[in-house]
Amino acid sequence: MSESTPTDLLRLNLDVLWGGGERLAGWLGRPMRDHVLPVGDGTMPVLTLPGFLAPELSLNRLNRTLREHGFPARSWGLGVNLGPRGMSIFEHVEEVEEELGDEIRQLAEEHGHPVSLVGQSLGGVYARELAERIPEHVDRVITFGSPAIDAARAHDLNKLLRLVGRRVAGLRLTDLEPEQVLLHWEADHPPMPLVAIYSPVDRLVPMELAAIPDDVVAGSTRRAPRENIPIVASHTGMAVNPFVILAILDRLAQDPQRWVDFDPEPYFAGPLRLWPTPFRHPLMHAKRQGRRTEQG
Repeated sequence: MSESTPTDLLRLNLDVLWGGGERLAGWLGRPMRDHVLPVGDGTMPVLTLPGFLAPELSLNRLNRTLREHGFPARSWGLGVNLGPRGMSIFEHVEEVEEELGDEIRQLAEEHGHPVSLVGQSLGGVYARELAERIPEHVDRVITFGSPAIDAARAHDLNKLLRLVGRRVAGLRLTDLEPEQVLLHWEADHPPMPLVAIYSPVDRLVPMELAAIPDDVVAGSTRRAPRENIPIVASHTGMAVNPFVILAILDRLAQDPQRWVDFDPEPYFAGPLRLWPTPFRHPLMHAKRQGRRTEQG
């Protein structure tokens, strides 16, 4: 065990504890939150994908909230996300496509509308790769806490998670070939929205890996918008964090033909304007100020 592994174990434990607080906050604030959440028209299906070692029930609150607000959502149906077992992550992505590809196609046909894929952590990596393989059946992809997979930057991930992943898969990320990468998309391909929600204080999947590169965001167009949304949150608690859920619903309700960057301020007008929110992190504030300067 490396010298820094105990530190990463502590970080993981603190993250899980923080996630428990987010679950409680979401439950207590549900009446107020539900009052302001955007609502869909029931036509766009959503498939959610859990993070590494997370069970499907970890997405129950998210799925229930999506359904209650006009987005027919279901989990991926594959149980606990154990990641690649005895194979490379690239082989495993192919396996996931075989297992979920037909379901995505059927969902799109059943609802007469392409499917939105929403994935947490490793589930978001799968969502990006699935959408690239069957773009005609996918409307948009929203990830939260989902890293780019790159051997050159594997050391940025929490070392304990890397150790567990190696035990499960029998392979190390650092053993990947340089050309073996699962990155955030390019600025113009595939031609659909990609939204990356990340936490600036995440110590399991740091924002340097979870955020879409700035040059990709800057080079994207309305045809294929790329957007980062920083929200102060734990990694393990993102799926129950009320502010992450708000951002996901807002982005699902956004018209891809008239894409506008996420702005949380309208949701906290009136009596809610003084409500403390993680959107008031300096990164989000700077982003809004920059957008206003461009528009001015």
